[in-house]
Amino acid sequence: GARWVHADRAVAASLAFSTDWPPIARSRIPLVAGLAALEALPAGPRLAWPNDVMLAGVKIGGLIAESDGPVVVAGFGLNLYWRDPIEGAGALLPDDPGDEMADRVAAGWAEALLRRIECGPQDWGIDEYRAASATLGEAVTWDPDGRGVAIDVDAAGGLVVETAAGRIILDSGIVRRVRQS
Repeated sequence: GARWVHADRAVAASLAFSTDWPPIARSRIPLVAGLAALEALPAGPRLAWPNDVMLAGVKIGGLIAESDGPVVVAGFGLNLYWRDPIEGAGALLPDDPGDEMADRVAAGWAEALLRRIECGPQDWGIDEYRAASATLGEAVTWDPDGRGVAIDVDAAGGLVVETAAGRIILDSGIVRRVRQS
């Protein structure tokens, strides 16, 4: 039931690369891609677990990664400028930056992502991710009827949530939607 809409000026980039990260560690790659995105952007945006780029409480971008054997394809989309955004969405900039910025952001993201992937799955930037998180400390809900407070991101990239029944870890592979309440 969702429809596709796009900003007046945006980044849409995909990067295919080979990695020796074991399959179990690849769930961290969207989080690593988020850290790479923040490197390519001016200060201000934050990351909403597991794959959104946020600014002032609205989504301005997103990340995705899929793998097949040693090949990973990571995608990054970002609204640079949007004169009339839809509800809940926004853009990085209040004015149109022109054609060149999208290419610079995409190239900066790709370079940062490859550099971070080379560091390996044990040194993926968990403390940096925690500091950049817009989710930690917030009430979250998820499908079908989950509810709790996000309290941490674990070493595997899972979201640690305090619920009425105790602590649980959400895995981005099994969660359809996490929203701040």
